[in-house]
Amino acid sequence: MSDRLYTSAIRQLGRLEGAGVHVDEKKFIDTYAFNPEYLYRNKAFTKYNPYTVTGRPSNRHLGVNWSAMPKDNGSRQSVITRYGAQGGSLLAFDWESYHVRLIGRIVGYEFPTGVTAHAHLASYYGVTEAESKGITFTYLYGGITDDVKGIPFYQKVGEWLDGMWNGFVISGNLTTPIFKRQIHFSRIESPTKQKVFNYLLQALETEINYRKMAEILNVMDGKMSKPILYTYDSLLIDTHPIEREWVLTTVREIMERGGFPVRAYEGNNYDSLEVIS
Repeated sequence: MSDRLYTSAIRQLGRLEGAGVHVDEKKFIDTYAFNPEYLYRNKAFTKYNPYTVTGRPSNRHLGVNWSAMPKDNGSRQSVITRYGAQGGSLLAFDWESYHVRLIGRIVGYEFPTGVTAHAHLASYYGVTEAESKGITFTYLYGGITDDVKGIPFYQKVGEWLDGMWNGFVISGNLTTPIFKRQIHFSRIESPTKQKVFNYLLQALETEINYRKMAEILNVMDGKMSKPILYTYDSLLIDTHPIEREWVLTTVREIMERGGFPVRAYEGNNYDSLEVIS
């Protein structure tokens, strides 16, 4: 049953690939030394690989790493909306503090509404929200030390980690939270408590995202606006101006369901996205 669920889920990646990514042909070719023979009507195509240990897909194709396009060298300027002449735009939806909130979900910790997860934890650290993010990831991925064990979030995380690790050691398998896929310990090189936790977190992130993508793709089937790129904690949609408000409302509602708030960004190219809500 788990294999059927997973196979069905990864079909969403093929649906995303089919839409293509509209590009400024000259900029794209110059930036990536891209062979113009592989462009079709100013569209380049992505190619996801979901067959990783955790299921989290990579997306490297014909010399372009779509999953990790640099934000600081201007290369994203080559990705543009196909509806530029009509006043269209690229809309990106980015989950706020996604990994921290996913952890809260699996350990049973509820973050307060109206404040980001990083701001909430910053109030315990006594630092700014900007400083909080690095501190949190140091503890979550490097190990929870005595100085934060008194913080309620880390109390729950620590208790849950101990139980998860004991179960892993006894069974020799890591069971993914939603699709119940089995990841045998032999597939995790030099497993440690923190490493196995990170694998589980990636699997949870991916399985939730597959379900949300399926819902978004289904509701947008037949629309002019097209989801074109999925990058772990965000989704990029090439948006026709007539459908802009509908996309903003509908996609946000689906992505936020379950207690995962998003930020929306908009721009004429992938490099110029600015927060709009």
